[in-house]
Amino acid sequence: MSRILYNPYPHQQAIHDSLVKRKYIMQPIRSGKDICLVNDNTKFVIETMPIWSARPDTMSPKLNIWFVAETYELLSQLWRDVLAYTPRELLAGEPKFGNLEIPIINGGRYKFRSAKNESYLVAEGLDRLNVTEAGELPQTAWDLLQSRLSSPDRLELASMFADGTPRGQVDPQNPTKDHWFWAEVKAARGGNGQAESWYWFEDRHNYGGLEHPILSLTVEGQVELNRKRNDPNFSERKFREDYLGECLPVVLGDPAIEGFNRVMHVRPVQFSARYRLHRTWDFGRNYPVVIWHQVTGDNVWHVLYSLVGMKANLLDEELAARVIEITSRNFRNGDGSELSQNQIVDDGDFEATHKEDSRMESTVEMLKSKGITLRVTPTRWGDEEVAINHLNGRMKIRSNGDPNIIIDPCNDLLIRCFEGAWVYETSTIKGYEYRKDKIAEIQPWIDIFDAMKYFITRVLVPGDLQIMRHETRKQTARVRVKVDADGTPIGYEETQWAN
Repeated sequence: MSRILYNPYPHQQAIHDSLVKRKYIMQPIRSGKDICLVNDNTKFVIETMPIWSARPDTMSPKLNIWFVAETYELLSQLWRDVLAYTPRELLAGEPKFGNLEIPIINGGRYKFRSAKNESYLVAEGLDRLNVTEAGELPQTAWDLLQSRLSSPDRLELASMFADGTPRGQVDPQNPTKDHWFWAEVKAARGGNGQAESWYWFEDRHNYGGLEHPILSLTVEGQVELNRKRNDPNFSERKFREDYLGECLPVVLGDPAIEGFNRVMHVRPVQFSARYRLHRTWDFGRNYPVVIWHQVTGDNVWHVLYSLVGMKANLLDEELAARVIEITSRNFRNGDGSELSQNQIVDDGDFEATHKEDSRMESTVEMLKSKGITLRVTPTRWGDEEVAINHLNGRMKIRSNGDPNIIIDPCNDLLIRCFEGAWVYETSTIKGYEYRKDKIAEIQPWIDIFDAMKYFITRVLVPGDLQIMRHETRKQTARVRVKVDADGTPIGYEETQWAN
């Protein structure tokens, strides 16, 4: 018998009842993920014992199972859970945390590994892999662990259980990619051609309509949920991730753009040679960005395409070649001919006028040699706030139900920005956090914002309508978007002075 009696909740029982070999469990805190992991592992050991115990003695260990966590603190807790819930009859000796192993009867073995040292995640084939708080592991560690399940002599049993609290859809080491755990959950959720061998569990509707699978069952738990929901020091995002188990597509922070709706603002956009094609360039430190835009006759902003590169593998010359190729392939006249230079307008970062040490010409000069005339003007004080206000104004829907901005679905990273990756920068003064009227400099999101900003301040908003942000020592002038009767942004007006 186990040392602690385990009576699974319905959502845990559903996981145990699944017969698939790979289970990705993305759930909120306090939902019993690790206890579920340990008992699902025990179920696996007992049910497969006739297979692995019959293996030859030369195969050592006959059953090889790893428990993996990112930190030793998590690993220590997992060790305690395994000892607390594993039936005594399965243990073949007295476990010692010093060697991070637990012997199992009939020649089996549990090993505990921290992903902090990736050199410990190699060299052994596994029958089962158990990973706690998988969202904390880097992609490199996960790739190593995945390969442990492909040993030819253990493929018959090879299975995996990975649990974790959602930590966002974006890879923190490379924001242009999905987080590997979210990517695996998406693949499992959508089947990905392997629906019979994958399992996912992150939709809270599976909790029988409860907000939280365990806390919602008691008065004390409901009090905790409400307290965290209303705690001013506990952000809405953190509450939704930790207590509702939602894997959100954005970075932490206060979103700068409100009112974005995928259904309304994201749809296929057709290029029209009747209107000028605009390209805006930002040569970010690590992520150069180019965005293709058009404005229709009725002042609807179409975002047609975007390119986000990495400086490590995309030099400015290569970026220019890519832009020329993309433009030629995707944007042509009705008769199939290429656009003339008069049909394309390029605006960009003033930094492009500077010469780099590695070459004798500036980026502007290099682009000109390739037939691209880049208009550059220094960023002015207040441009960023003007751009934020304009984007928020563009979120408004016209009286006829049409949006003021339409973004083609191919612009995945840009859509993430509108969904919350553009957050306000904050600063802390004497223990209090203050929000600044500017986008936090988190790459590549700030680089994408700058490319959008150039289009707003140099194309969409005429110079005589731009009201700059004026500052004195004691007072600040605020600006707000002016819209016409249909809600279309047409300029800005200055509000009253604020002390």
